[in-house]
This record gives sequence, C-alpha cells and structure tokens, in this order.
Amino acid sequence: MLGAATITSPLGAFDQHVIQRLRSHSFVASVLELFGIKTGYGVLFFVAAVGVAFVVTAITTRLPLGVPREVLRGLATAGAFAVLATQLPGLLQEGASAADLVLAAAIAVGAVAAVLAVRRIPAQGRMDPERAY
Repeated sequence: MLGAATITSPLGAFDQHVIQRLRSHSFVASVLELFGIKTGYGVLFFVAAVGVAFVVTAITTRLPLGVPREVLRGLATAGAFAVLATQLPGLLQEGASAADLVLAAAIAVGAVAAVLAVRRIPAQGRMDPERAY
C-alpha cells in the first residue's frame, strides 16, 4: 500500500482512495517527464527500483536462497490482494449485472485458490506430513 500511495499521491493517501487512483491511472508527475517519459511509464521505473532494492537486500544480507516457498507465498498473496482490490470494486457497484457478479466471484475464487495452491508447496522439495491437509 505504501508503494501504491507513493506512485499515486503520497499526500493524498489520507483520503483512502489510493486504489481508485491506481485503477484510474492517476499517477504523480516525476522528474522523468522532463525527458519526455510520461507518468505511467515512470511508475515502471519506480517498481523496477523497488525490485532491485529487494534483490540487493537479499544478496547483501545473505539470505539462504533455499526459501523460495516464502517468497512465492508472499508474491501470491500480494498479487491476489492487488487483483481483488483493483478489480472487484468496479464489478460490485450498485446495479451490477449478473455477468459482473459471476466474474467477481470467479476472480475471488481464483485469488483464494492461487494463495492456497502456493501454500501447498513443500519445503526443500519434500512434503511436510504435519502440514499436508
């Protein structure tokens, strides 16, 4: 959420409409516009910089790379939240059609299924009998 608030409007985050600004592609202007790079593309640079920061942090702290399960769980959960937060509000508006409601239910079930599927990834290549459910 902090990253979303940063690319939409850090000072405007108090109104709690960060997701609506993301959906409408209402991004803040950046120094990249001086070089002709539009605001939406500047967001890609921000996201890439955050990704590089995560990789550098993982390398410099010497985290064992044998824990991709937790990374996948985090990415699946964050991705599911992002999909739900950006797609469902538009589909669940007052007066939504039956097709919109079915699509919203399918998105919600898919997001939950993705998180549960990633949760089942075994540790270090083998299934933990206590966590098999």
